[in-house]
Amino acid sequence: MKALKEDRLTGHTLIIVFLVLGAFLSSCQTNSTQKVNYPAISAKIIDHAAELGTTETPQRAIHYLDSAYHRFPNAGPEDLWRKYRFKFEYYLYHEYTPTLLRNVIDSMYTVLGGENGPYKELYAQTFFSEGDALMNEYLYSEAFDRYYRGKDFAKKHLDSCKYSTFSYGLGIVRYKQEQYEEANAMFREFLTENSRCRSGFNERLMLPYNALNAMALCFEKLGKLDSALVYYQKSLSFLDHREPEFLPEKASYFERARGVVYGNMGGAYRKLGNADLAELYLKKSIQINKRPGYEMPDALTAEIKLAELYLQSKQYAKADSTLRQVQAGIDKLRHMKRQVGSSLLPYYRLSWALADSLGDSSRAYQFLKSYQHLEDSIASVNAKKQPKDMGSVFQLKDQQYQLTLLEKDNKIAQQSLLMVAGFSVMFALLLGVVWVNYRRSSKQVKELTRLNQLIGDQNIHMQEALRDLEQSQEDNSRLLRIVAHDLRSPISSIASCISLLQSDNLTKEERMEFLKMIQNACSNTLAFTNDLLQTHSQKKQLQLSPINLRRILQDCIDVLQPRAHSKQQHIEFEGDDLVVLGSSEKIWRVVSNLITNAIKFSTYEAIIKVQLSQEGDNARIAVTDQGIGIPEDLKNKLFSTTGEIGRVGTEGEESFGLGLAISKQIVNAHGGHIWFESQQEQGTVFFVELPLPQNHQ
Repeated sequence: MKALKEDRLTGHTLIIVFLVLGAFLSSCQTNSTQKVNYPAISAKIIDHAAELGTTETPQRAIHYLDSAYHRFPNAGPEDLWRKYRFKFEYYLYHEYTPTLLRNVIDSMYTVLGGENGPYKELYAQTFFSEGDALMNEYLYSEAFDRYYRGKDFAKKHLDSCKYSTFSYGLGIVRYKQEQYEEANAMFREFLTENSRCRSGFNERLMLPYNALNAMALCFEKLGKLDSALVYYQKSLSFLDHREPEFLPEKASYFERARGVVYGNMGGAYRKLGNADLAELYLKKSIQINKRPGYEMPDALTAEIKLAELYLQSKQYAKADSTLRQVQAGIDKLRHMKRQVGSSLLPYYRLSWALADSLGDSSRAYQFLKSYQHLEDSIASVNAKKQPKDMGSVFQLKDQQYQLTLLEKDNKIAQQSLLMVAGFSVMFALLLGVVWVNYRRSSKQVKELTRLNQLIGDQNIHMQEALRDLEQSQEDNSRLLRIVAHDLRSPISSIASCISLLQSDNLTKEERMEFLKMIQNACSNTLAFTNDLLQTHSQKKQLQLSPINLRRILQDCIDVLQPRAHSKQQHIEFEGDDLVVLGSSEKIWRVVSNLITNAIKFSTYEAIIKVQLSQEGDNARIAVTDQGIGIPEDLKNKLFSTTGEIGRVGTEGEESFGLGLAISKQIVNAHGGHIWFESQQEQGTVFFVELPLPQNHQ
């Protein structure tokens, strides 16, 4: 009997130990399943998009990218990240759009699956990209925080070759803040870390070359022209040394890179007073890079330096000819606003000086006015860019960040110590329980069994609580997708109206009409936001009031008309004055979703018809498009709230797949009915019926 008791006690003890051990092991498990990536396909798409980005219409690159990825449905996380990274560079350098930049950065983080995912290097690079975006918004403290977080993350998960990129980036930050000594220190740190890199075009060539060239620029800014020329020569020697590794695929890159260095050397020789060498290197730079697909903005900078050289040596005819070429280059590269903008100020200054030297006072005055106006604008922007002592800000941020890391390490150490102590106490208690139960009678064995059952019940309750939390998280994610969906349409309409308002050919009445559209879109967006806040602050009944459906339809069409015009589409509307009881904001959302879908899934020059009529005791809304139709396999899922059927529009427009689900919920809440009729490649008609008031005549 005693042996039997000991066996039962040992069995219960092992159960408890296995439960604890199992919980510990399960917490250490990671999801090893990863989607397959296709780097060869994505690289080919990105390379072609980059070629299109060098044309006079770089927007073609984005259109091509969206279209190509639409035909690439099996793209893996890394493939998608590279797509968003390309869009990030486009919105940062070609068409600076802070809102789109933030959206793209969010997408870059999302596709990688978080910092615990398998793509550590890309996740670290995303930190760096976010820092670049914040720098362009002049949020220097926040940008510096991202760079430091990126480097700290890279140091924990990557080798020195990979995290050297962040030292280079911090050097660029210092350079932009005119802290040239500090910038060179960061570039030297980068070159030391980068020396361990054994492969990769970016690590082996691009970044080291750029660092050497940037160091030369720092010396030039500091007035140390001899040191600057030494590092320019080091840049050229580095290109000669690494060139055999990457030929013939990267031959054009080496040519462009040498052209950039020649232009910088020409500028340094001009400052030293060596006119012959300055002219030689500047002309070599212009000859190389003043070609489509090469570094044309850099060639423009070299032409400005050459014009200044001619002006200093009183070669006015050559200066005039060169400045005319600069003007032609600026006009040709207008689409590259951020790259070309820095050339305008010296162009106005040199043109003013040349006209003054030639005695053309009228022309000199015009250039002087343009120069002073642009200089005042730049001074106004620069005043907002940075604090007076940015070095102190960086130093303080560095100290704060290091202090935060120490606090985190201390907190982790304390938690670890507490965990060890807790486990020690638990282990001691466990041994005590085993010993006591080993010595006591079967009554204690039964009590231990009861306690074990209690633990099991508590474990079940914990599992149920975990499921509830997971459901809550899923509900929150769905809500965020709904919010994003409903805000896209009015914001897109506002952007379209603003774009049209920038035209100089509009009449006053047309401008007022577009402003009214913007006002309506803003009002609807605010109403939706207020409704969302009220819904989350308290449960409330749907507030019904008499609403004129014809007026709602007309307002919605007016707001969405610019979006249709972007695809050369036309919206036709006819209908009676019908009044129903409902929420005008929610019915507006339903109509907006249906018309937006019609625009999105219709081709260029299509006609979209919106009709309002009375059918018995109901008001019927019909939205007819000439679009791509709905496949049979999607018809039963069209009103699903999961968002799994989001399709891409005819021009690559993104979709969450939630609009129709939201619309169905709203229509049902109003006691109405929504349905559709569709034939693939011929078009779709969506119907909405809402009950008319009983006293309707």
